[in-house]
Amino acid sequence: MSAAIDYRALAQEWLEEVNKHNVSAFDDYLTSNFVEHEEVPGTENLSGADVPKAYFGMMFEAFPDVHMELMDMTVDGDKLWWRYRLTGTNTGPFLGMPPTGKRIDIQGIDVLRMEGDRAAEHWGVTDELKMMQQLGLVPDMASA
Repeated sequence: MSAAIDYRALAQEWLEEVNKHNVSAFDDYLTSNFVEHEEVPGTENLSGADVPKAYFGMMFEAFPDVHMELMDMTVDGDKLWWRYRLTGTNTGPFLGMPPTGKRIDIQGIDVLRMEGDRAAEHWGVTDELKMMQQLGLVPDMASA
């Protein structure tokens, strides 16, 4: 990690581009040999930077008001961890499912291995079960 890079500012800058739904900006924040380690629904035949770009493209279509908020972040060497909150209203098709008109409010955690000011690798966990429950596509066992 270079001491000159402010990863918190870089993360906020990237999230601003996400919240503008600017998929093309991903090229400015990911290395050319970026590796996605998370299994991302709807991207099974893609690799590298195409995975997050396709996923967020689907999210922007399905949840036109989607918003990502950085909640916590820490840096250790070349690794950046952050916890985020994702909110939005499902008014477009998502992964072959028709829109539900319902809101989501979920959290996730990402780990990024950085090379300078770009992410070279990503591992992540998103609460997709909670999202499907909030969309009414999977029963909420707590309320059953």
